Amino acid sequence: MAAKLDYQWHLRKIMADRGLFSTTDLIPLLQERGITCPPARSTGSSSSAQNGSA
Repeated sequence: MAAKLDYQWHLRKIMADRGLFSTTDLIPLLQERGITCPPARSTGSSSSAQNGSA
């Protein structure tokens, strides 16, 4: 039987150690490495709040 691999990511801690507190802070760093991100999608909830409708 093959050994099971287990990974744990500590992205928030690594980001905080480097002074990054928002995932959008990663965009320029990724672009430097040739990685492009699609534009963020709106969920629609914030647009209705901005328009004053419920």
